Amino acid sequence: MRVSILQDQLARGLSIVSKAVDSRPTLPVLANVLLMTEDARLKLVATNLEMSITTYIGAKVDRPGAITLPAKTFAELVNNLSPERVDLILDTATQTVNVRCGTTNSNIKGIAATEFPPVPESQDPDVVLPAKTFKSMIMQTVYAAAREEARPILTGLYTEFSGDVITMASADGYRLAVRTARLDERVPKNRVMVIPAKTMAEVARVITDEDKEIGITLPEGRDGVMFYYESTVITSQLLEGKFPDFGAIIPKT
Repeated sequence: MRVSILQDQLARGLSIVSKAVDSRPTLPVLANVLLMTEDARLKLVATNLEMSITTYIGAKVDRPGAITLPAKTFAELVNNLSPERVDLILDTATQTVNVRCGTTNSNIKGIAATEFPPVPESQDPDVVLPAKTFKSMIMQTVYAAAREEARPILTGLYTEFSGDVITMASADGYRLAVRTARLDERVPKNRVMVIPAKTMAEVARVITDEDKEIGITLPEGRDGVMFYYESTVITSQLLEGKFPDFGAIIPKT
């Protein structure tokens, strides 16, 4: 693998995917970020087996390839580079990447990309809605989700797609937050799911204030949900269990 990329784009890409890196990984490779060439782009992937984040950045690919590098070490190195072109050259024999930028020349030992766990393939979204609306819904509900694991279902955000309405709710036993919004189009089939609050917080974090759309692949025959925003894909498993009937708590008048 031999790739050239701008330092600021690489730093931003690493900051996006690094949130999915497990702080206490069960496998050494889970502390790494996957770098893989794809056409004229560099694909960055991180996962903790419950959530995965993938982002693509434009690059000049002279030789295709793939490698996983320690996420924290690599991000710190890139953040300290000068704002110039960064050249990444992989020595497949030693699984070492040579990083060159300006006067900096460093080597980072990695783990073979074949050791990285598979990440779900992207699919066509089932629902598309304004990203700013979706972000505001998350921010107005995620704070009320439980932090403790005593009742795991309460650590997620209840999300329902019904007709042309999306409802999001969270509760921690003391607080309840509910937000609804209208969709431009009706969903083909109603869906109810509970998405981990940590995942939803990351979705909100990658959304900027620009007027863009976010796509969502709803689970049916799959065990997870996928979010598409610009060149970033966030995949998450769902929480199992029945969310409390919050509708009965809210006064009808």
